[in-house]
Amino acid sequence: MRRALVQVAAFAVACTCLARDVAPAGAQGQKPPTFRATTDIVQTDVTVLGPDGRPMRGLTMADFELYEDGERLELLGFAEVSIPDADDGPAWLRDSSADVRNALGGRVFVFLLDDAQVPYLMTRGRGFIHPNERIAAVTRIAEQFINRMGPDDAAAVICVFDKRCDQDFTSDRGRLRAAVGKFMPKSIPPGYGASPYKVSANMTMSIARMLDGQASRRRTIIYISPSLPTRPEIWPPPASKGMSLEDIQVLATFKSAMSSGITVYGVNPTLLLSLKDALPADPDAPESEQALKYSAPPRSLSLETGGFNISRPDQFAEGVTQIFRETGSYYLLGYEPPPKKDTGYNMIGGLRSLEVRVNRPGAVVKARRGYIAPPPRAAPKNPPAAATSALAGVLPKTDLPLRVNVVPFALPGERDSLVVVTVAINQPPTDSRIRDQIDVQIRAFTPHGDERAMKRMQIDPMLAPSRDGAAVTEVVAELRLKPGVYAIRASAYSERMGTAGSVFADVEIPDVAKAPLALSGILLMAVPRPESVTPEPLSQMLPAVPTTRREFTRTAVVRAHVRVYQGDRAAAAPVTIRTTILDGTGAAVLDRTESLAADRFGTTRSADVRIDVPVGALGVGAHRLRIEATAAGAPVHRDVQFVMK
Repeated sequence: MRRALVQVAAFAVACTCLARDVAPAGAQGQKPPTFRATTDIVQTDVTVLGPDGRPMRGLTMADFELYEDGERLELLGFAEVSIPDADDGPAWLRDSSADVRNALGGRVFVFLLDDAQVPYLMTRGRGFIHPNERIAAVTRIAEQFINRMGPDDAAAVICVFDKRCDQDFTSDRGRLRAAVGKFMPKSIPPGYGASPYKVSANMTMSIARMLDGQASRRRTIIYISPSLPTRPEIWPPPASKGMSLEDIQVLATFKSAMSSGITVYGVNPTLLLSLKDALPADPDAPESEQALKYSAPPRSLSLETGGFNISRPDQFAEGVTQIFRETGSYYLLGYEPPPKKDTGYNMIGGLRSLEVRVNRPGAVVKARRGYIAPPPRAAPKNPPAAATSALAGVLPKTDLPLRVNVVPFALPGERDSLVVVTVAINQPPTDSRIRDQIDVQIRAFTPHGDERAMKRMQIDPMLAPSRDGAAVTEVVAELRLKPGVYAIRASAYSERMGTAGSVFADVEIPDVAKAPLALSGILLMAVPRPESVTPEPLSQMLPAVPTTRREFTRTAVVRAHVRVYQGDRAAAAPVTIRTTILDGTGAAVLDRTESLAADRFGTTRSADVRIDVPVGALGVGAHRLRIEATAAGAPVHRDVQFVMK
């Protein structure tokens, strides 16, 4: 694929790996299941809805029957997954990003904007539809999905024809909105060599192939297009008709989608031109018989992959809500496939049909209608180290759960910044103190995929029993990077576990010499904290040793450190610092203001601020700490999300 999307992807998403037995992953927050397979197990994810269109929760393996090519098979693995979205949490989730990323979190979206099939001008009656109307419709559609993304959801933006709007996987809503804002309808030139429909199908195939091999999490394409691929009704076609290039391309697209296990939801911007800014459906509205309200045309890519289409303005707001329900609540089924049989459904080579039944009254099952088993991959002659391989995927590898915190600090008198990277390695609990050998790698890439910094460390931490049931080791390291935007990729291989994992995060390093006012990231120190390892001495300019821990009890000691910078293009000025903590209801439980005099900034043009977090006065649940600095211009802020237990 021609995009940076395959060069540097960032951010973590829901982790589930196939297995016969379900075991906790041992990470902060929700602990997705791990299936440990001893044979060739196939995984499929299934959404089960009640008559009201809402997910049926609490089902067991005994409630499910699975049929492949008409043959009922024994289920060998089972797990329920529940992922929150922004509407499931406090309102501040919509404008705040977590400063600690993990690979065990939320949904994975690709927003596919079909500029190839959206012409620059369209006739409407005797007049024309101005391009701005089309742009506004696509923007409104994408905005509603972006606004609903949960704290651990990740998304990428791809335009079918114009690569300028592409955005790699990120949880940063601002970057996603900026990418969508570059959408522009196109008129593909006659000599391009392919129809807009074929170009669109080809890009969908490329995305499906890119996501292939990432089956440890559910992956969804939000396909904003006037026309989704639809497979031919008869294949091969009659000899007199011949094979059209478009039909061949469409079948290749379906084959890639069925092989990668993606789910596609179609949204038609042409039929939603009149769409106004709409809020998601009221979750407290009266329930109705609407489980089958949303559908897709026969043989369409959305129908075959378990999704549906939205093509009416009155369906849009509720349809977005339904998509988040279906992608956030589902069941994982694992089974051993039988030998391949020929079936009438096998229009696409290698396709195996699937049918899932649920033994509950009124249950409606949403699942893909088939899959294509991937061919066995040849083992490389000279395989790279496991920690190196874990960095190579489009999405993080979740076999060894990791989380990461990245905090930049400007270096006085230097162009480079010091970037403090803290990687937490989560392992199952141990009954006694044991030593592990861990290979840790941290790499920084530009948005174009160029590596700018790398650190590799061999550590041998002592793992000890802990109260929370997990053996956690935190590794703190430093990189030197110039101002700009980077994708940080961290990986670790544990000899004790015999497996590797990775986690990705984005960081924007401000140019403090040019910015009138800037902040470092928030460095959080906490006691107690996990076992900490610093393979190399840390810079003396750091105010404390950071931690990735974001769950605290009322007896903990928690301090936040931030450094305030003023650029060198004007005289230093007084700066107002406002510190707020909001709870899960959005209420302010702390709102404090202090002033930094101009002389506090000295020759380094920087000043430190320390906040003692009053954890003893906070209630149970989610909180957001925000530190905001204001001088003559617009304020700047940094956030930390944490949970009180």
